[in-house]
Amino acid sequence: MDIVQRFINYTKINTTTSRENGAKGIMPSSPNQMELAKLLEKELQELGLKDIKRRENTITTALLPTNTPNAPKIAFFAHLDTSMEQTNDTKAQITKYQGGDICLNKNLDL
Repeated sequence: MDIVQRFINYTKINTTTSRENGAKGIMPSSPNQMELAKLLEKELQELGLKDIKRRENTITTALLPTNTPNAPKIAFFAHLDTSMEQTNDTKAQITKYQGGDICLNKNLDL
């Protein structure tokens, strides 16, 4: 699967934060955040990463072993949730950019 399709698949999972659960400190604040964490865990395994851990609060970590001795270490971090201001499912689009303005929604003049 290419990187674009992988990203589109992630956006199909509605991970909007629950304001109520978030205020209570509940993590994950919505069930689909765990669904995305499980998908990431599976993909990390398929990619051959090591020491994969998915915690009950959805924090997921993995190790990509070095192939260059003495190279600096790097870490990547990302949220699995989306803002509670985004109340609907995301409808990701692939737009072929050819320069100039991009029309996202003609009816809303965006």
